[in-house]
Formats: sequence, structure tokens, C-alpha cells
Amino acid sequence: FFYKWHVLFLHYQLLQFSCILIYIMEDKIARLKYLHNTFEIIENGTHVICAVSKKKILIENLTYWNVELQEPYYSYIEANSKRDQK
Repeated sequence: FFYKWHVLFLHYQLLQFSCILIYIMEDKIARLKYLHNTFEIIENGTHVICAVSKKKILIENLTYWNVELQEPYYSYIEANSKRDQK
């Protein structure tokens, strides 16, 4: 009886740990290397932060970045404003 209870308890702990990991990964900043027409994922995450507006950009929505500065931008508006600052 004790062995079955112990195994069940270990499974429960593993399930709790898995839920915590899923929660952490659900809102994690990714680290990317910005290349021409693509980017390379250095560290997994769900989003990056715009260098100008500080808005959250989901990885699947990321379309604007600067290769030289290695910065992501939320939209063409932020990308143009950064370019105009030069």
C-alpha cells in the first residue's frame, strides 16, 4: 500500500512541476539573433520587446527588426521612428 501511495505522490509532484514549467514558458522573453529576412532563436520564449515602444511582440508576429542594431520593432511606425533618429 505504501509503495503505491508513494508512486502516486511522485507522479503528482511531477505533474505540478510540469504545470509550473508550462506557466513559465507561457510568458518568457525570447533571445534572437536578427538576420536579413529571418532570425535565429538563441533562447526559446514567446515574445520579444520592441526597442522603441517597449510593447510585447509575439514571435509569430515579429516582422520588423534592425540587423545592425539587433533590435526588434512592433510595427513600421517604430522602425521608421528609430531610423529617423539617426
